[in-house]
Amino acid sequence: MDSRPEAVPMKIFLVFSLLLQATSGRIFTKCELAQIFKNSELKGHPQSLASWVCLAENESSFNTEAKTTTKYGIFQIGSPLWCDDGSSNPGYSQCGISCSSLLDNNLTDDIKCAITVSLARPGMFMWPAWRKKCSKLDLSHFLDDCKL
Repeated sequence: MDSRPEAVPMKIFLVFSLLLQATSGRIFTKCELAQIFKNSELKGHPQSLASWVCLAENESSFNTEAKTTTKYGIFQIGSPLWCDDGSSNPGYSQCGISCSSLLDNNLTDDIKCAITVSLARPGMFMWPAWRKKCSKLDLSHFLDDCKL
């Protein structure tokens, strides 16, 4: 262990930086997000991987911290129906999560909730951006520049 006095503040700074990265949001690239989705529970979902990436691009511009008055995260999942924003009945949240948990760079809960939403509503029609910008398009070449 380094016993120099200046080494201790540097170690504290490094630990703090790592904690901040783990909890803060992030803007992904299309291909980074496609890879995450490919390795997640979305892999076996009836909607194509390209549809999920198109949704994230058009709802949040791949930004995990995207937030409006009632929508949160990379998929812009809404409260109070799907997540608990703290001002409504927590039992009403169909995904059983807090809305603030959708604003970090851990996409596990976002993906699980998005699957819940897509299964409760036929397909991805709950999302206005998907209806307007993804549903009627040929997305077969959407991810061609990604190495999946």
